[in-house]
Amino acid sequence: MKYYSIGDVCRIIDVKPHVLRYWEQEIPTLLPKKNHFGTRMYTRRDIQACLRVKHLLYNRKYTIDGARNRMLEEMSGGAADYEARIEAMKDVLIKMMGVLADMRERMDTLASPGNDKQQT
Repeated sequence: MKYYSIGDVCRIIDVKPHVLRYWEQEIPTLLPKKNHFGTRMYTRRDIQACLRVKHLLYNRKYTIDGARNRMLEEMSGGAADYEARIEAMKDVLIKMMGVLADMRERMDTLASPGNDKQQT
C-alpha cells in the first residue's frame, strides 16, 4: 500500500497543511495513520475523503458541521455515496489533467529545436 505525506496530499487537493489538519480535528472520518515519528501517512482512500470534504465545503457550500454530518451519514450508508465517489473522481481527474498538460508543455519545450537541454 502506498502512503502519501501531508505535503503530497495538500498538493493533490490544493489546500494548505493547516487547513487539512483543521479538517482532521473537526471531521472524525478523516483519520490518517501516523508512523512511529507521528508523521501523517495518507492512503488513497484518505485522499478521496479529503477531496470529498473539500467538495462539500467549497462547492456545495456546507459548513464544517454540515460536512462532518454528511461524511458520517455517508460512512454509515445513510446517504448515497455514489455521488460522493463521482465528485471525488471528478476532482482527481481535473487535477490529473492539469498535471498532464504541464508535463506535455515541458516535454514540448525540451523537444523544441535549438533547446540546448535536449538529450541525444
